[in-house]
Amino acid sequence: MVDKERICFIRPKIDNNDYYFNAIVKMGFRIYVPYIGNWLIFRVIREIWFRMRLPFVSLWYNKRIKEEKADIFILRDSLLTNDFINWIRYFHPDARIIMDYDNLANTTIRPDQIQDQHVEKWSYDVNDCKKYGMKLKPHSFLDVYRIKDKREPKIDILYLGRDKGRLQSLLELEKKMKELGLRTYFHICADRRFLRVTNHKYKKLLSYYEYMDLMKESRAILNIVGSDQASMTMRDMEVVFNGIKGITNNKLALEFPLYDKSRFFVLGIDPIESLPFFLDSPFKQISDEELIPFCYENSIEYMITH
Repeated sequence: MVDKERICFIRPKIDNNDYYFNAIVKMGFRIYVPYIGNWLIFRVIREIWFRMRLPFVSLWYNKRIKEEKADIFILRDSLLTNDFINWIRYFHPDARIIMDYDNLANTTIRPDQIQDQHVEKWSYDVNDCKKYGMKLKPHSFLDVYRIKDKREPKIDILYLGRDKGRLQSLLELEKKMKELGLRTYFHICADRRFLRVTNHKYKKLLSYYEYMDLMKESRAILNIVGSDQASMTMRDMEVVFNGIKGITNNKLALEFPLYDKSRFFVLGIDPIESLPFFLDSPFKQISDEELIPFCYENSIEYMITH
């Protein structure tokens, strides 16, 4: 059982609908934003201040963190800097500081760039762990977001994600699915908001709560991962926790302990023509006991006990 009094999370809060920040609060942990001044004008000033390496940078740090009584600090997100990590260490010299990577390490502050050699670095991705000498943590899902009120399906296959250079291939895949008589909804977002103006195929960003509403009326979720992906993703986990079928190009799904041919359709292995049969076949239900090892709190407990 995790002792929540010992743990403090630090992560920026994108907005009031920030699904991760809100999930940590729902689970009963303390979580703080790292920096003060989060209105747009202050964020711009802060960014300039950081980039120019002006003095007294700690004026921007959240003072509640230095007053914390926790002895384990779990840090997340790319906005964190070495100066900020060193500031935490100064006020909490004996604390465990854990950098928890839930994105690939090349999209955030790299583990080899962290100056404090006592900072622990954890990742769910096997390749990143090998590349940077990080510790491997278990697959996990923010189970406070399990869907409990599914509706009559209106969508056979739901996809939500950014372009990331795959717009055309996604549209071609959707076309094949429609030719099989399947109802699809592909919500593809631009990599940068301004690009939405230049291409009408891009849709607005959705909050996680809006995405959940779409999941409630969907038979299957499509997940497309990059070639450098070396683990299951949160989107892969969503399907088993919510009793929804998963369609993925992630071949590691076949090695996932909760894999079953009634739960996952693996593109490139399962023939696309059999998609309707896959969707019509019963979903092999999973007990709560089987899901416990994959709950997010279990991932936290694993990190602090290893």
